[in-house]
Amino acid sequence: MPNWSGTVLTAKGRALQAKVEAGTVMNITKLKIGDGTLGAGQTVDTLNDLVAPKQIVDISSLTPMESGVCKIFGIVTNDDLETGFYVRELGVFAQDPVLGEILYAYTADGAPDFLPAAGGSVAVSEELVINLAFSNAAIITANISMDGLITANILQQHNTDEDAHAELMIAHNTSTAAHADLLHLRQNTTTYTVGDIAYSPTLPSYAYLECIQAGTTAAVEPAWPAVGEEVTDGTVRWRVRDIKDCVSIATFTTLANEVANKLNAAETGFVFIYPNGGTAASPANVAPNTRYICDNPFPDYYVTCQLELKVNGEWTAIYVSTRASTGGTNYAYGGTASQSDADHSKIIVRTLGTGLFFSASYCGGSVEYDTGNNNGLQSAPCRVKVWKNRGLIT
Repeated sequence: MPNWSGTVLTAKGRALQAKVEAGTVMNITKLKIGDGTLGAGQTVDTLNDLVAPKQIVDISSLTPMESGVCKIFGIVTNDDLETGFYVRELGVFAQDPVLGEILYAYTADGAPDFLPAAGGSVAVSEELVINLAFSNAAIITANISMDGLITANILQQHNTDEDAHAELMIAHNTSTAAHADLLHLRQNTTTYTVGDIAYSPTLPSYAYLECIQAGTTAAVEPAWPAVGEEVTDGTVRWRVRDIKDCVSIATFTTLANEVANKLNAAETGFVFIYPNGGTAASPANVAPNTRYICDNPFPDYYVTCQLELKVNGEWTAIYVSTRASTGGTNYAYGGTASQSDADHSKIIVRTLGTGLFFSASYCGGSVEYDTGNNNGLQSAPCRVKVWKNRGLIT
């Protein structure tokens, strides 16, 4: 439809234009096309509607230009059109703050195109572009149809608009469920294993959850107890931990060395035991996030245990260590070995969830090791050094 004459404002359109120049917001509501022509003595000035309106054209987009011209885009289709017609006239409608919706501007086509009815061999979809001039100070809005077709130009405007989907972005950014898996937030009806760590936005910033009984969480998040206490969540059991309870590596290493020196100086004996069915000749490997039960070589005595791994061909003592990445993810390495409280004849070896060993700087061992990622060592030969303490268990 390339034959439109210049767009002319109606009398009501000129009155609204003056209001817009004085500060009223211009709200373009819709476009209309029809097949009428002006009759004898009829002028655009007095029109309140098209001469013979046939179809409302929803506005697809509106683009104010720096020159003061505002481009209005609409898509004409013959979907659901029962009877074809020649498109001879086009009207732009706007909202007047006093009169309501008015015919703002009108233009005619002296050599009109025919818009066929739907159901024929040709499906029509054509873009209308109307240019209207305003002062640079004018504020212009439009009722944009969400059901209309879009063109490549409209899509490009949308893709480069910083405010596109602003409400969705706000909803996403304020949702505690957004990226819950990446943030390791505790999730409903989800399986957890012993040693897993999770977080909750309803806990204090320094608190986290440690899974002490494997299972599946409930459909609704429970009320969390104080730090140090336990709570049942579905079939999972959590202990609420305080991240501030983790001592520094330097302090932990110093304390461990002091204990080792005292044990070496004491008149006690020790033996090695090998978890997971290992022997001195062939120590078995252990894996992260696993529990191993061994026989206590001194079943009638209290014992002190030290967990060791063979890393880079050397035996090294390991301890429990946690660290946080710059992205906020927590990692846990190492393991523990201790006498069972329930059965003194057993020694329990527990390994942490992320890895067995990361590096000497993180796990306190004497052997340097680094995988180049956050997973750490995932498998290594293991043994436990067991000291017999003085005094029988009574």
